[in-house]
Amino acid sequence: MATTSVCDFVRRTFWRIEKFVNYRDEREEERFQVNQRANLVSSLTENGLHAPVLDLDVPAYLIPSSTPGHSHLYIDVEIPWSVYRKLLRALARAGIIEDDFYKGALDREQTMVRPPWVKKEE
Repeated sequence: MATTSVCDFVRRTFWRIEKFVNYRDEREEERFQVNQRANLVSSLTENGLHAPVLDLDVPAYLIPSSTPGHSHLYIDVEIPWSVYRKLLRALARAGIIEDDFYKGALDREQTMVRPPWVKKEE
């Protein structure tokens, strides 16, 4: 059985940099778009749009949901509702979360997903 990676679903661009210092100090002239031997994956896609690629500096878990191709992301960082609400708004505007999920979260002042062992009713 062939395995797929997240890079198979969206046509992200791949890059190579010879000397990587840190995210802010890399120089533009040192980065090259490549088809092989890449050591960087970009959010920039082949059609000029962006598909988020994030470097999370906190524990996080991605669990497949009962809807094929969908997942639940658990990020183990505690933040106040006022900050979380802004993050949810940005994710909804970007189309990363459904508008109904966002609106339901605002109504409840919290987000909720089914645990992995509970399947969505047909």
